[in-house]
Amino acid sequence: MKVGLAGVELPREVCLGLLGHGGLGRIAISEAALPLILPVQYELQDDQIVFCCGTRQGQAREPINQVIAFEAHGVDAASFSGWTVQVRDLARVYVPESTTAFEHCVLRHRPDSRVFSALDTRDVFGSHYELCGDVSMSSQQPSP
Repeated sequence: MKVGLAGVELPREVCLGLLGHGGLGRIAISEAALPLILPVQYELQDDQIVFCCGTRQGQAREPINQVIAFEAHGVDAASFSGWTVQVRDLARVYVPESTTAFEHCVLRHRPDSRVFSALDTRDVFGSHYELCGDVSMSSQQPSP
């Protein structure tokens, strides 16, 4: 078990297990040579992360044929600890053989989001970390 600045390194199997629940994550892409972080809905299917960016100001933001980073995390406020998992890969168009419940839900609520992207999880890594203090204050975000 390695311990570094990011906390205790998690084995690949644990990282994939944490991602297995799907949900909300983030991707880091480059747009006009500047970094941009976008929220995505994702689901782990076999050994790949399938995600949809939805739309932003009417523009689809699916990163196709770009090397990107994906991140998801979780926090346990009771134990003042959390985890983070990251994946780096070339994003590609994902064409499902059959529609999963995740894809059906996204298409039902966002009919304009017909493009899904996928990342292979060959380069997955994560860590468990201890937080500095009470996370209840930071979790109270104002609504836009």
